[in-house]
Amino acid sequence: MKNKVFAGIDLGGTFIKFGLVDMSAQVIFKSSVPTPKGRHAILCEFERVIELMRQMAQDRGLRLQAVGVGSPGIVNATIGKIIGRSPNIPGWQGAEVGKALAKATGLKVVVDNDANVMALAEHRFGSGKGFGSGLYITVGTGIGSGIILNNQIWRGARFAGAEIGHTIIEKDGKPCKCGKRGCVEALAATSAFIEYYGRKTPEPGGVKFIFDRAKQGDIRAKQAIAAAADYLACGIGSALELLNPEVIVIGGGIAAGGAVYLRAIRQGLKKYASTSCRRKVVVKTAQLGNDAGLIGAAMLANYAH
Repeated sequence: MKNKVFAGIDLGGTFIKFGLVDMSAQVIFKSSVPTPKGRHAILCEFERVIELMRQMAQDRGLRLQAVGVGSPGIVNATIGKIIGRSPNIPGWQGAEVGKALAKATGLKVVVDNDANVMALAEHRFGSGKGFGSGLYITVGTGIGSGIILNNQIWRGARFAGAEIGHTIIEKDGKPCKCGKRGCVEALAATSAFIEYYGRKTPEPGGVKFIFDRAKQGDIRAKQAIAAAADYLACGIGSALELLNPEVIVIGGGIAAGGAVYLRAIRQGLKKYASTSCRRKVVVKTAQLGNDAGLIGAAMLANYAH
């Protein structure tokens, strides 16, 4: 049915991105709102944007069929519940997102980890299309990852797999919001870029400012990017040894750094991954950009509908 559409919601530590997506993964409408504080406020905002999208669909002569949500943290995708801490969204653990939204909206609601839905979108419609296996990493306020093996999302035995952001790459290193020290996220997420830059940056948009400065020849900005990229490459190198995937796709807000960022990651992999594991692996930026999360969430709803 050509008039069927699906709602995708991508929950981030700073913004909630949402949109209407058709059955061929084309975005019909999209927008974003700041992420409110607290579980109740977030769920209320979800309900509000779903109703907004339902009305937008009706105005276009379309029918909203189902809703998909991509959320940080460990998500029991079977029941749509957040079962693990989400360091960048305090109090989110325990939220029964699927149940609450289905009750409030009368729609089918599916929920998964945000990096998993990004991976799904990029694997089927973006930079990972044509590859059977891949490691998909999203870099922003936090660092998440999704793994596709044999064309399927790999979630782990208890939905806790694929968390490259919380693998330790520096023993007794910088504290991470997860409670450990020396995690990839603590050393390579957006806050790390700003820390390595060591100068005041505009808020929001500090990392974009650093990339812009690097393009203008700012040595300190170039060094900050190289430091963050090197730490990420260290984490990816270990993942390559474990998984030996065909493709690595880097997404999230940081992917706007483009060639200079990817070049630094590729350079780092020469140090942190064996020749056999990195041979022929393709490192790419996410093709769907910041829409990958909402597209993946909507497509998850489509496949589950």
